[in-house]
Amino acid sequence: MKKLLLLLLLFTTASLYSQEFQLSGGLDFRYGVYTIENEIRVLYLYPVYTKEESDISFFAPGLSFSVRFFPDTNHPISLGLIARSSVAFMVYINNANPFTVSPPRIQSTPKVLKLSEQIVSLVDIGIGPSFRFNYFDKFPIYWDFGPNITFMNAENFKRNDTLDYFGFGIFSNIASQLDISTQLYLEFGLNSIFNILSWQKGVYSPFGFKNNYEDKGKWDLISGAVFIHVGWRFK
Repeated sequence: MKKLLLLLLLFTTASLYSQEFQLSGGLDFRYGVYTIENEIRVLYLYPVYTKEESDISFFAPGLSFSVRFFPDTNHPISLGLIARSSVAFMVYINNANPFTVSPPRIQSTPKVLKLSEQIVSLVDIGIGPSFRFNYFDKFPIYWDFGPNITFMNAENFKRNDTLDYFGFGIFSNIASQLDISTQLYLEFGLNSIFNILSWQKGVYSPFGFKNNYEDKGKWDLISGAVFIHVGWRFK
């Protein structure tokens, strides 16, 4: 309750001290690729450990939200602040199992992962400057960018494999708005995320052997999304 009151107080203060305050939310359709490095134990005559990379592509529809503040909108280019977030559940994964890569001498074919066996969720949060280009009265253009953090969790219900992912990177938005009324508007845009650093931890069981997985990565997740929002403008 205290956190909710603090959030409402923050929004109220920001709207009082800004010439324009925007709040929007809607659908988000994301496609991306992330990389996992696995240390696989393969049992020949004796256990052999090998480390390989596995690239996983995914399609993840979900919801996204954004808040923008602009202290001044009377100039051709206005500088403001944006806070954004999205939540997605992956429904298509181009890999038979994102926790296991093929051991040496065994050929693997990418498959569509069954939803009944696994669910993967992804949340990202970003904040940064927002540039508004007012050259077109009815179609203002927005360019946003800034630091972004990503949380991802995956669980294979069939084998009890898990993966927790935390990444730090950069987000970028390009968007335009179409006014429905003085305050109500539609927003269309593209969002991209590039993760620079990540920390991954999980448990996987290739060939029946349960292994703990922990790794630090660089540039291991890139994704892009098309979004459509319904927004409300406070002036």
